[in-house]
Amino acid sequence: MSALSSKAEALKSPSTSVALAVFFGLLYVFGGKDFQLQTWQLPILQLCTVSFLYHSIIIWRNNPFDKAYISKILRIPAVLIFLIAVQLVPLPMEWVAKMQPQLLGEIRAFGDPGGWVPLTTDAHQTVHFLLYAIMGVALYIAFRLESRCAIVLALKCLLCVAFFSLALAAVQVSTDGRAFDFWNSPHASYGPGIFANRNHQALFFGMTIAAIWWMAGQAAIFPRWLAITFTLMLLIGVISTGSRAGMILTLLLFVGSLLVFDERTWSSSRRFKAGWIAVGSAVLAWLAFANLRVGHSLSRFNAVEDDLRWTFWRGTWKAVEAFFPAGSGYGTFVDAYAFYETIDDVSPVYANRSHNEYLELLLEGGLPFVVALAGALTLLILRTHQLFSRRDILSSTRLPLLGALWTAAILLHSFVDYPARTPAILTLFALGLALFFTDNDVVVAKDGG
Repeated sequence: MSALSSKAEALKSPSTSVALAVFFGLLYVFGGKDFQLQTWQLPILQLCTVSFLYHSIIIWRNNPFDKAYISKILRIPAVLIFLIAVQLVPLPMEWVAKMQPQLLGEIRAFGDPGGWVPLTTDAHQTVHFLLYAIMGVALYIAFRLESRCAIVLALKCLLCVAFFSLALAAVQVSTDGRAFDFWNSPHASYGPGIFANRNHQALFFGMTIAAIWWMAGQAAIFPRWLAITFTLMLLIGVISTGSRAGMILTLLLFVGSLLVFDERTWSSSRRFKAGWIAVGSAVLAWLAFANLRVGHSLSRFNAVEDDLRWTFWRGTWKAVEAFFPAGSGYGTFVDAYAFYETIDDVSPVYANRSHNEYLELLLEGGLPFVVALAGALTLLILRTHQLFSRRDILSSTRLPLLGALWTAAILLHSFVDYPARTPAILTLFALGLALFFTDNDVVVAKDGG
């Protein structure tokens, strides 16, 4: 047996499974805050990601993948990294002045005439964003190369961390946010758990519910009644956060996962499905009247017009118009937004994000982001059509369908928040995309079947 084969066998040992479990736990538990506001946690998570990628490469070298498959995996991530890195390339000052006319005064005052400057308005922040994007790309590549066993392990770790976060949330709510406020979060009294943002906690629980029903569909993991119990517990956690988008997306993920992964629901009559809806609606209605906390969370749907997001979106759009088509540079939202915030929109609340990922990336990335987004949406639509037109995917492991649910949830949530800018959600996004674009025959090949 070659040295490489011996090394690959060692990487499949129980000790390796423990190491992977610790890695996934670190990503989930310590990745609950906006990456630009983290300190010592983010470098540790990035080092763990490099180790995970190394593990995946070693496993891949002993599996039947050709170079065409690897180049296919690397194609899209390479374009993403290029779009960010190109903003750091020094350009002649007169070129930058033409593309960024609103910064002409600063360029003339602080730049060297005839010199070269990058297109981004803050090179440090763009480098920070680039390193974070590389972390996401590394996770995506690693999950594409990893075996089904590692993916199932990641899902089991997700389940454990979700209930750990739910327990923390219960204490946070009962103490009005005075206990276990790890991130000094303004949402501490709403039970954000391991997250700084209650919206991300709600989305995390919703994605966990989808994973629960996938695991329940695999008979060897746990039975259906246990999946129902777990789901009800996590639904209570979602409602306690008061996150409107989180409640809606969790409901969609729950219904979607029932239809896709639960055989009884998949093949049941309309009467059975109507019964599920009726019972669920009755339970929610009873909770709304019997529990003040639930009633308060549901009442937030009546205050949509007072949400500060409308102010943030209005100010962000003004900045978009000023910086288009070059963009202000990835990671520069705070300064770019403050530069064009009007007196009428100024408030004591700190606008750290636009709370619309597409609008924020449009400000930071400009026209190249629009082109990239159009290409990404085209790929997603084509893949969705391919996924639902192939019965073998719908009838075997259904892992790509779990990836489709997760990907759709994060893309929808990005209209009103910034989920992928937290490492924990980024990890699930990378895993969801990897599953979404991986066929079942490839998964079987990675397992040696």
